[in-house]
Amino acid sequence: MTDYYYKQVNTTRFGPGALTPVVRNLLIANCAVFAVQLFFYYSLGGYRAPMHYQDPMTLWFGLSPSLGVFHGKVWQIGTYMFLHSLDSPMHILFNMFYLWMFGVSVEQRMGGRSFGWMYFISGIGAGILTCLFPPFWNSTTIGASGAVFGVLLAYGLLFPDRMILLFFIIPVKAIYMSLGLIALEVMFMVTSMNDGVAHIAHVSGALFAYLFLRYQSQIMKAVPKAPPPGPVQAIQRVKEKVEQLSEAEEQHRIDEILDKINKEGMHTLSRSDRAFLKRRAKRRDKN
Repeated sequence: MTDYYYKQVNTTRFGPGALTPVVRNLLIANCAVFAVQLFFYYSLGGYRAPMHYQDPMTLWFGLSPSLGVFHGKVWQIGTYMFLHSLDSPMHILFNMFYLWMFGVSVEQRMGGRSFGWMYFISGIGAGILTCLFPPFWNSTTIGASGAVFGVLLAYGLLFPDRMILLFFIIPVKAIYMSLGLIALEVMFMVTSMNDGVAHIAHVSGALFAYLFLRYQSQIMKAVPKAPPPGPVQAIQRVKEKVEQLSEAEEQHRIDEILDKINKEGMHTLSRSDRAFLKRRAKRRDKN
């Protein structure tokens, strides 16, 4: 997938731009945990007999209701989202790709603190709901997909009219893409319960992201705040907030201009609107 903002001026952009702080830290954490999984896989000889290998990380930190959570390993409800399958590298690659592709814009719009809370509430909420359904008690769930589906839904709700090139070919609005993928997960959750994919976690992650966005102000008042930063950290945080605000304001103006073009045509743009789009396009070309 690729998203673009300047279709009308013949400029297509792949990806959301520079990494934001929370997305960057999540990517690092997930990749670091996967590296530890690989270390155990090779150091314990799992590659010699992959069918009989038991990943110690998954045994202790994967979400297993009947063997783990119900026996006191409640931390699995949160830790499972940092583990990924060793059988297929596509598991972590796709999760991290979607986190980067959609998470950066969502974090820019929401702010790092709110985005981080939404991500973890989506992932932990997905883990809790998985434990409440008996059909999933004897299986082990791993992966960031629940939290990532929360990010995906947030992207569709926050940028509903932004155009996405689905499979790099089909243009579709973000809201339709998000709701369509979630609808597919609901269908698979009902019809393909034993296909080895945690569809319940995907749907649950999207559900908790929706609830977070709906009650965001109340939730953010209730959750604990970070301790007061030192002078250097304070200056850095102010700088980051200014940069994020500037990016959000620019994106808001871009969305308004593109809406105007779609509704009234390119010829209705003012001279300042045209100059703004040209400056923005040149700056992104340099980056």
